[in-house]
Amino acid sequence: MSLRSGLQTLPHLKTDGLRACQITAITNLETSLQRGKPRALAQMATGSGKTFTAITDVA
Repeated sequence: MSLRSGLQTLPHLKTDGLRACQITAITNLETSLQRGKPRALAQMATGSGKTFTAITDVA
């Protein structure tokens, strides 16, 4: 399976322990990747969990 086809069938996001802003960021990133946009910027406030969000999205 190619990366692009794999992006079309991403598993359901487990939201336990995530903040609302993290869920929004991950969901929007996945949508962007599914639309074939290979680059994205996740802009979040200081202390909102950007590092955790980035790790969660690739895990």
